[in-house]
Amino acid sequence: MNSSLAQESANVSAYTAVNITLAYTIMTVMTAMSLQFDIRLTGLRNAAHLNGSEGVMRGSDPANVKRRTALLDNTKGTCVSVLAENIVHIRRGDYKGR
Repeated sequence: MNSSLAQESANVSAYTAVNITLAYTIMTVMTAMSLQFDIRLTGLRNAAHLNGSEGVMRGSDPANVKRRTALLDNTKGTCVSVLAENIVHIRRGDYKGR
């Protein structure tokens, strides 16, 4: 691997890490404020069939502080627990309090 490609790869990794950290922080603050917001699941490996599913963020998973719970639209009220890095925020109008 040439040095230019290695540097580009390092920049992408650093950028991804910052985005994940920022997303985690935003979700933590919004959860603490008791706001619910629309999300889409992405990058799931063990439940890949749920990638692209949309729903509402419900808050922190009490069983695992690194995970968030989401109520999915397409699973008839099923709540799932996912890592923050697998959640994409979807902006659809104003935020609603729970």
